[in-house]
Amino acid sequence: MRIIKRFDVNRYKTLSDSIDKVFLSINFPWNLEKIIFSLSNKNDSNFNYPNAEIFLNPKIRKQEESVIKLIIFKEIFSLLIKIKNMESGIRFIDNIIANREMIKNGFGDYYLNYAYVKLFRPIEIENFHTFLTLNLPWISFSGLDNFNSVFLKDMVKKFKYPKTFETRSGRLFSTTEKDLTDKKNLRRAINLYNEVVG
Repeated sequence: MRIIKRFDVNRYKTLSDSIDKVFLSINFPWNLEKIIFSLSNKNDSNFNYPNAEIFLNPKIRKQEESVIKLIIFKEIFSLLIKIKNMESGIRFIDNIIANREMIKNGFGDYYLNYAYVKLFRPIEIENFHTFLTLNLPWISFSGLDNFNSVFLKDMVKKFKYPKTFETRSGRLFSTTEKDLTDKKNLRRAINLYNEVVG
């Protein structure tokens, strides 16, 4: 499989080097002809066998190398769940599935450190979507690393937000804590998300 970088590797050297380091650390039988890395205004991926493309926001080059690697890991595992036909089509749920694949494959420390730093900073929870995103880390670790799941969940509780958000999200969170590779759990999570988010 070929890795193609459709950007100036000299100008974005840290990003280019991080891609190389991340791929060297992942042991997965890709069975693809090529994966293309392109720059875009948002991080995303496309899969069209036998090729795939990962889009990265060029602004991430201003981040520390560990954060750059995490973003690359997240997009690679988001691509993996597309390849494995595990995606739900709902970003919130797909993030949980991709994060868990990343954690199960031994890269949870990158995500834990990133989540800790993010949750340590002041965050204004203006809407329900922000509240859901804030809870992604502890849900992702749930069932795989319960110590860090509880730790991150407690960090979320220090933020100010309408208590109705907890009631509104209760059943969704309980379901997404379960194994979402189970089709029954995944269908229920999708239905609940559509119900509470609309």
